[in-house]
Amino acid sequence: EAMVHVEPAAIAPDLSPWNDLTLRLRRLADGLGLGIHEIYIHALPDGVYRAAMPLEFPAAITLAEAHDQAEAFIRRARAEMPALQEVTVHLEPLPGRVLAAEQADD
Repeated sequence: EAMVHVEPAAIAPDLSPWNDLTLRLRRLADGLGLGIHEIYIHALPDGVYRAAMPLEFPAAITLAEAHDQAEAFIRRARAEMPALQEVTVHLEPLPGRVLAAEQADD
C-alpha cells in the first residue's frame, strides 16, 4: 500500500500564457481523473484565449456520464482560468466498450 501526497506547484513566472494554460488544463483534468491531449490554445482579441482538446473518458461509462464529466471540466476550467473565454472538448473513449445509456443498467 502506498500513500501519495502532492503539493500544488506555483506556475513559473517565465511561462508563456499558452504553456501556463496548458499546464493548468492538464492539472485540472488529472485532478478529475480525466485525460486530455492535443491541446490547442488560440489567442483572441482583448487578451483572452480559446482552448480545444480531446477529453478521454473510460469506455465503461455511458455517453451521458462522459458528457456530464466534460461539462464539469469545462465549468471548472472557465472558473479557474478566467482568461479562457472558450473551452471546447471532443469526447474520446479510451479503448474498450462504450455503453449506451440503455445498456448501462443491463
